[in-house]
Amino acid sequence: MTTNKIFTIVLVLLVLFIGVVGYYAYMINGQVNTLNQRLAGFESQQTAGIQAISDNIAALKSSTEGNLSALQSQAAGTRSDINSLKTDISAAASNISALGKRLDITDASVAGLSGSIANIPAVYQKAVKAVVRITNGQTESGSGFIYDSAGHVVTAYHVVDGLSPIYIMLYDGRVVHAIIQGYDSVSDVAVLKLDLNPSVEPLQIADSAKIQIGQVVMVIGSPGDSEDPLGLKNTLTSGIISQVNQYVVVEDRATPNLIQVDAPVNFGNSGGPLFDSSGKVVGIADARIDPTIGDGISWAISSNKVKRVADSIIANGNFPYPYLGVNLSDLTPLQVTQKGLPSSNGALVSSISGGPASAAGIQAGDVIVSIDGVPVNSMADLTCYLGEFKSPGDTSNLELQRGSGKIKVTVTIGLRPAG
Repeated sequence: MTTNKIFTIVLVLLVLFIGVVGYYAYMINGQVNTLNQRLAGFESQQTAGIQAISDNIAALKSSTEGNLSALQSQAAGTRSDINSLKTDISAAASNISALGKRLDITDASVAGLSGSIANIPAVYQKAVKAVVRITNGQTESGSGFIYDSAGHVVTAYHVVDGLSPIYIMLYDGRVVHAIIQGYDSVSDVAVLKLDLNPSVEPLQIADSAKIQIGQVVMVIGSPGDSEDPLGLKNTLTSGIISQVNQYVVVEDRATPNLIQVDAPVNFGNSGGPLFDSSGKVVGIADARIDPTIGDGISWAISSNKVKRVADSIIANGNFPYPYLGVNLSDLTPLQVTQKGLPSSNGALVSSISGGPASAAGIQAGDVIVSIDGVPVNSMADLTCYLGEFKSPGDTSNLELQRGSGKIKVTVTIGLRPAG
C-alpha cells in the first residue's frame, strides 16, 4: 500500500513536472518565434537601410565624379588662364623694365640738363676760387688750379716751361711764389709747389673714363695776358665733349689722352680746369686750334691722366712714362687694300724703335688690333691706353695682324727714353 502511494505520488509529480516543462517549453518557443520575427524584421530593415546607403553612396559617387570632372576641367582652364596671365605679366614686366630704363636715361638727361643750366652759377662761384693765374711777375702766362689740401697747383707743362720766376695769383688777390715740383712733358702736365699753403678748398677730380660725347662742360676763361687785348679774367665759357682719347700734335707737341671740346678757350687759359656741371674737373685746358684751321676745336688733357701723373710727381718727383718701342701710324685705305686686311681698325707698326717691342718679336708691318683684350681701332687708342693704364715693368698681351693671320705676343713695358 505504501509502495503504491509512493509510486502514485512520484507519477503525479512527474506528470506535473512534465506539464511545467512543457508549459515553459511552449512559452520559450513562443518567445523564440517572437524574437525570430523581430530579428527577421530587423534584418529586413537593416538590409533596406544598407541598400539605401549603398544607393546614396552610388549616387554621391556619380555626383562627385561629375563634379570632380567639372572641377578638373575648370582647373585645366584656370591653369591655362594662369599661364596666359604669367605670360602677360612677364611681357608687362619687360615693358616696365624697358620703360624704367628709358625713364632712368630721361631722368639722367633731365638731371644733367638741369644741372648744366640751373647749377652753373653756383658751380662757377665755387670752382673759380680754386683757379689760379700763373705769371713771372710781369706778364701772365696761363692758368692752373689748386689740386689738393697740401696746396699743390696743377697746370699744363708748356705754361711754366722756361718761366722764371713763377708766381701764383689767387682768386682773393694774394700772390705766392712757386717752384716746379715735377713735370711730364709727354703728358704736358706739371705740378707746382707753393711757398705756403693758401688754404683754398681744392677742386674734385672726376673719372674722365665716364664722360660722354655730347656732355656739357665748362672752362674758366682767360686770366688775361699780353696776347689778350681785352684783359678778360675769370670768364666762364661752356660747350660739349666732341671726342675722347685723342692723340694730337699741337704746336709741335704730340700729346695723348686728350679730350676734344668745342667750348671757347680764351688766350692764357691753358692749364685751367675743364669741369662738368657738378663742378668736378674732367680735364685741364691744353690748346686750341687756330680758328682759321678748325673753328670750335680745343683740347684738354683727361683728368684720369692728370691725376695719374700728378700723384706720381707728388709722391716720387717724376712720372715714369711707359714705352713700347714702336713707331705707329693709322692705316690708310690703300694699305688696307694692299694688305688684304678685314678693316682699317688697328695701329700699324711702321718701324721698331726700341727694345720692348723687338724683344717681344713685334715686326714692322704688324698691325696691333688689341692690347690686354681691349680693341685697338687706331694709333690714338693704343697710345692713350699705354699712357693711362701701363707703367714700366708691366706686361701686356698684344694681338697682332701679321699677313693673313693673327698672332699673340707678350711684351714687357719699358721706360720712355729721356728727350
